[in-house]
Amino acid sequence: MKAKALEADFNKHISVEANYIRKQLKADMQMQLQEKLRTQTATLGIWTWVIVFISVVQASYILLVNKDVATTIPDWFLNRGRNVMNVAKLLCRVYQWCYECLTKYVHSYVAVGIIALVSVGIVAGVFALVKMAFDRIIEKWDDRWQYYKNTGVAELRKAVSVALCVISVTLSMLSASLIPVDINVLSWWLILSAGLNLLYHGSCKGSYH
Repeated sequence: MKAKALEADFNKHISVEANYIRKQLKADMQMQLQEKLRTQTATLGIWTWVIVFISVVQASYILLVNKDVATTIPDWFLNRGRNVMNVAKLLCRVYQWCYECLTKYVHSYVAVGIIALVSVGIVAGVFALVKMAFDRIIEKWDDRWQYYKNTGVAELRKAVSVALCVISVTLSMLSASLIPVDINVLSWWLILSAGLNLLYHGSCKGSYH
């Protein structure tokens, strides 16, 4: 019985030591793999920046070759200015219509006060909604990049994001030249840059969880 007790105690001791060694080896292997992954990711990030530089050269060449398309870029800003003016004129007509309707029933000063209060309420509501949406987007963006930093891939993600924006220059020039749609090349670039980056970062999130 004493021998069996000693054997059981010995086997238990061996089992505990084996489990400890197994956990230690597993932790060491995980650390080595993480360090190797960080090194490979850093190297890949450097090569991605090289691709960014090559893409910049290529985009510059595309812009020079397609000067007729590139010269339409200032029109985008002029069109946005016209859009703002059209919205302002529309709002003026709406206010004028509201004022004319209200003055049929109340004094002109009261009509102006009602319109002013309603306008302040609408502006405050829109501002609150926009701020909530903006804060939510910023929070998600900060969380994503904090996760990238913790996993050691922030430099790679940054390089790929810039590369997608630069590559979108070439794609937008081709789209403006080949697709028969009245869309400015700068609009194409904004759409393609945002779309490609959303797809890329969305797929990155799925690969980690």
